[in-house]
Amino acid sequence: MSDYISDSDITDVVVNQFTLTDYITESTYQLNDIAEKRGVDSDDIDMDDPHWKLKRYAVAYVCMRVCQDKMGVNNSELPAELEKYAVKYKLYKELCDEIEPNLTSSMFANNVDDIQDRVMTGRMFRG
Repeated sequence: MSDYISDSDITDVVVNQFTLTDYITESTYQLNDIAEKRGVDSDDIDMDDPHWKLKRYAVAYVCMRVCQDKMGVNNSELPAELEKYAVKYKLYKELCDEIEPNLTSSMFANNVDDIQDRVMTGRMFRG
């Protein structure tokens, strides 16, 4: 199974200092689950050149999960050194929540029309 992203796609300096392999794999499973919910068969997912929104979601998901793990899951107050993870977790969680509803089955199959491929038709008037 291929992943949607690689280590080089993660540019966040706070997140980038950790081993990301398992998180990247988890993001692939998460996106494949979303694809399944959109009615896309796993055989129809095009991993050769994933749509940029899929990659953006995967990056945000990895960053969110790393920050979640680093800040812990207990209910105690966060020490000052963990506050950066809480702030980044919230940012990446919001980004995932924003992107996820906009992921379409066409994006997974990589058959979305590129806006540059569209031809604009209409009349041109000169005055």
